[in-house]
Amino acid sequence: MQGVRKITSEVGTVFWITIALALAFVLWGIFLTDNFDRVTRAALEFVVADLSWFYLIVTTLFLGFVIFLAFSRYGKIKLGKEDEEPEFGLFSWFAMLFQAGMGIGVIFWAVSEPVLHYAIQPPYGGAEPNTAAAAQLSMQYSFFHWGMHAWAIYAVVALAVAYFNFRKDKPGLISAVLSPLLGDRANGPIGKAIDTLAILATLFGVAVSLGLGTLQIGAGFGESLGSRTGSACS
Repeated sequence: MQGVRKITSEVGTVFWITIALALAFVLWGIFLTDNFDRVTRAALEFVVADLSWFYLIVTTLFLGFVIFLAFSRYGKIKLGKEDEEPEFGLFSWFAMLFQAGMGIGVIFWAVSEPVLHYAIQPPYGGAEPNTAAAAQLSMQYSFFHWGMHAWAIYAVVALAVAYFNFRKDKPGLISAVLSPLLGDRANGPIGKAIDTLAILATLFGVAVSLGLGTLQIGAGFGESLGSRTGSACS
């Protein structure tokens, strides 16, 4: 019982800190809209201009690591106890993966992104629009964004959390995944900070996905009804 109370208390602390930080961002965007837009746009431009190489290398390493796990002896480790059976069938599992993993994004952007890059804005100015080079470049980046690389990122995090949660009976937290490296510090302020950052990253990622989906739905209705209510490529 004391262990359960301790875990509940830790989750509660992370929850309230996350709520406070998320609320601060929301209020920043509402009351200081221009400043919020300027700062976030500068951050995005910095990431795109200076860290794109890092994303390419890391995601490729993730993909190589996942392939290694799949075909090595570690790929036979069950994400659960040895005598447990899967809770869901293979079809249901794949359906949940696509619905939760890419869902609203892949339906629209898997087509819209390469068309946009080909006709208007090839990535990083690497080719002239409406050329064979632009078509090749647009498909390369679309496969990078929506293909195996993206799933490798999901898989690395999901496998780590699932292994410690279902096989080692650890809490379903990122700090628990890092407990072999952090030791007891995973239960202290460092662990709480890690969990807070993980939740904020997930929260903002979901918010962006829902926001883009709303724009897409609005743009679709606008085109159907003859009124420009949104931007399908925003």
